[in-house]
Amino acid sequence: EVLDYVWVYNTNVGHSPKRFTTAHRSILHCRKTKDNNFYKDNVVVPYKNPTDRRIRRNLANGSKGRMPYDWLYFDLVKNVSKEKTFHACQIPQKLSRLLIQS
Repeated sequence: EVLDYVWVYNTNVGHSPKRFTTAHRSILHCRKTKDNNFYKDNVVVPYKNPTDRRIRRNLANGSKGRMPYDWLYFDLVKNVSKEKTFHACQIPQKLSRLLIQS
């Protein structure tokens, strides 16, 4: 099984008057079997409207939030970032952590 995730980020480079600005990278997740575990509770996204009656019911039933989408927003690692290493195309540690914990 092959899954496709999209890492979306803001960028100040690559703007063109003739095409859309590329501000994403694709991440392929290949796995041998569909029987792998997915740990939703590790990557759950809080509800945006916890006062809605349907959401309150979900929370009362033990839900911690909603499943994340297959697109993930994280800022780029800038040259002045504390987590910056020698790699020119470094992905954020938060993104790596989310993918590993799921």
